Amino acid sequence: MKRGLLSFVLMPLSCVLTCAMISGCSGCAGCGTQEDIDLKRAQDLAAVEEQRRRDSIAAAKRRIEAELAEKKRIEDSLAAAKAKQLANAEADADTLPPEIAGKKVEREMPINIEEMSNATADLEDELRPTIEAAKRRLDGVRGYVAFKLVVLPTGRVKEIKWEHNDLDAQAAQAIQATVFRHRYPAWDGKKLPEYRTPTIKFSF
Repeated sequence: MKRGLLSFVLMPLSCVLTCAMISGCSGCAGCGTQEDIDLKRAQDLAAVEEQRRRDSIAAAKRRIEAELAEKKRIEDSLAAAKAKQLANAEADADTLPPEIAGKKVEREMPINIEEMSNATADLEDELRPTIEAAKRRLDGVRGYVAFKLVVLPTGRVKEIKWEHNDLDAQAAQAIQATVFRHRYPAWDGKKLPEYRTPTIKFSF
């Protein structure tokens, strides 16, 4: 009877093993065909590649954001420096002469600008003979001479600030002699320590 029972148990098991051998199955629950394994590997590689692509995009985005932030910081710094420079220039405006680069300072002036301009025009008339004489000596030479004057409250010229000079030494000395002899209208030196003329220029 035991032998019959054993045969009854072993026969179905033998059938199962035979079917497994025929189908190539090892009996584990996780097996699959070669096509399934290749597909799974391809899916895993695609997932890795996609993650790598996303990481690269994120890194590039962070780099661009950092560059934009640095650019904005530099622009803000330059704007702040420019604003400070403008504020300083406006603060200094009250201490400068009334005519600087054509800008008029709105305040009570201790000098009469029209009288100062007329005095400069008179000086130019006095200098023209010197310029004409220099032109004759420098026959064929073309150029110009330009300078500004620093005038004291007494009306005397304190300094000549040369900007350009194509004349010879003789003409330059004659100009200096005429300028230092010339007189401007006097004013209250406590309100304005000196006056600077606009550029005086002669071409030849």
